[in-house]
Amino acid sequence: MTFTGNTVPYKREWIKAYQETHYRQPVFPVFADQKFANELTQGASIKWSYDSDADVQQMGTDGSYSVGNKTVTDEILTVDQRPYSSFRIPATERIQDHRPTQQKWAQKAMNRIFWWLDSKILGALKTGAASSLSAGDFGGTSGAPVSVNTTTAPQIFTAARRVLRNQNVIYDMNKRYQNVVKLDTVSRYAACDIPPELEEQYLLSVGFKPGDLGDQVIRDGFLDKIFGFNTFVSTALPFTALFTQTGTPTNGDTIVIGGTTLTFVTGTPTNAGDVKAETDANTSMTNLANFLNSPYASISGKSVALTRSSLTQADAFLFDMISMSTPAAGVATLTILGHGTFPVSATGAAMVISNKAVHALFGTSQSIALILQRYPNLDVSAGSIIGNGSTGGYVAQDFVTWSLAGWKMFKTHTFQMVDVPIDVTNFSQPQAVLY
Repeated sequence: MTFTGNTVPYKREWIKAYQETHYRQPVFPVFADQKFANELTQGASIKWSYDSDADVQQMGTDGSYSVGNKTVTDEILTVDQRPYSSFRIPATERIQDHRPTQQKWAQKAMNRIFWWLDSKILGALKTGAASSLSAGDFGGTSGAPVSVNTTTAPQIFTAARRVLRNQNVIYDMNKRYQNVVKLDTVSRYAACDIPPELEEQYLLSVGFKPGDLGDQVIRDGFLDKIFGFNTFVSTALPFTALFTQTGTPTNGDTIVIGGTTLTFVTGTPTNAGDVKAETDANTSMTNLANFLNSPYASISGKSVALTRSSLTQADAFLFDMISMSTPAAGVATLTILGHGTFPVSATGAAMVISNKAVHALFGTSQSIALILQRYPNLDVSAGSIIGNGSTGGYVAQDFVTWSLAGWKMFKTHTFQMVDVPIDVTNFSQPQAVLY
């Protein structure tokens, strides 16, 4: 993920890790409210209560009044996410190895967890946003993704600002992101996370206009705040596409997601990635959705699971972050987190893929509650030769980097976020640095 803005990585010790391993830097600290970070342990929960507003009525001339009832609703955040990244070094290799290599591997494991966490948080922001803009807000087709150009690029910023204003979201218009939890939780500030192509069109819209701003853009290519939004550029924004099965799939119709091919079969699914083509479009799509929502588990007679060890690291991470909505009339939305613009395609006349979009996010800080109970830390096994109750083992050490977290967009948060699906036609797929 590309990360630009007036900031440094979230914790100082991350800087060296990101520089040495060429991994993307996380955006989630921009939007996350972490003031509860050290209050809970695994399995514990925090209750967020809000009550209904009271109305205003006219008191009678005799002083009479009616008592109004108050409704209190509780929402719960649970610390239940336990991501980890691990590797094993045999003792024979450690003799020949040296500590800098092991340290680099550990740093990369830590980065993978933050990549995973960043993907999940951005996905939650997109799903929880109470408002969205579409092409219809800019003179196009209502509900379709927005095509960005030098005209619509600045309009997207001002339209998102209008939505927040109309929802009476309170934030400090002048505050800048400090990247320090104590400072960033004092008051809300406006922030957005956009794809590189939207940044490009905005730069073009102002870069060649006369004046100090145009001169600055041409010299530096950097804008910092745009219409009050602390602006960050990310290649990890959620990606969605609309899948429409217009008829019954024929045997051998395929869906290609990244480097993996899924195949509809009219007979019994036998190979990894096979999905049963039923006698109607919606049931076939339901089989596909069930597969994508649990790609490593076979469903008897309906699909055959993928084997994680047979996938590339990039594709394995992809299928960790993929989901499909419940189909209705043969139509369902595919969602991929953490990858930005992503190539998906299909063969067979009965399958149509449309509305491919990467989702820009406009809102404020403190738009999602995050409890990062344990920052990713490295644990090293003792390297037992024989495991308990087994007849064999490994002369090796296991290195496990793990974290403990929980997050939730409470109802009050949802009004602080605006989702803007951006049409990815002719966009480039971000290069995944996975090696």
